[in-house]
Amino acid sequence: MRFNWTPSGNKLLYSVYNSRSEYKPALYVVNTSPDLLATGRYKIDVETWADKCTLADENTAYCAVPQNLEQGDGFRPDLADNTSDNLYKINLQNGSKELIAEPIYPTTIDQLIISQDSKYLYWLEKNTGQIKKLNL
Repeated sequence: MRFNWTPSGNKLLYSVYNSRSEYKPALYVVNTSPDLLATGRYKIDVETWADKCTLADENTAYCAVPQNLEQGDGFRPDLADNTSDNLYKINLQNGSKELIAEPIYPTTIDQLIISQDSKYLYWLEKNTGQIKKLNL
């Protein structure tokens, strides 16, 4: 399991894989605050790993989502190292997603970081080591 906490720690974004997902990574969110512990769990309709996401706030995640995954890629994320990623904005309250960027040139995203003012999304391109930026 791979995971990512919201800034307050009140929600957990995590990814798992199993036979129901054809062993591709499935992304979920769950409440973790003491008064709502383990409630509000639901699947987000994207196939990616939680560590390919960054959390802007309690309700917003940005995720790099591979354009194509094969059955079993959840076991070996490195099999997607040459698969181009699209960028999505995800609402953690209701699971809705919005495609915000489909790179012109293929890019495989290793780490996503959002700027403190939430105006820019930065990432490390896995295969070149270059840092890229997207205006939000």
